[in-house]
Amino acid sequence: ESPENTLSIDNAYQPFSFLGTNISRDVLFLNLKEKINHLKIYNQLGQIVFQQQEIGPKKIRIDINKYSKGVYYIKIDTFKILKFLKI
Repeated sequence: ESPENTLSIDNAYQPFSFLGTNISRDVLFLNLKEKINHLKIYNQLGQIVFQQQEIGPKKIRIDINKYSKGVYYIKIDTFKILKFLKI
């Protein structure tokens, strides 16, 4: 093994990205790069606060106005979990 493969940073592919920032007050915008099967948003207690299935590649808008302030986690299919902050 060489240092390149033992100390490298994982740049794993993500099927979505934030449009703008991951800090939001009212609305969260996501850009889906491909069709996904499941999108779930969890609060810090691990409770599902939002879920949607079978979403095609497009830009989506998620209303987070009624969520409490704090950190939330987005899970799409089997990809790495990303977090966002509701202020």
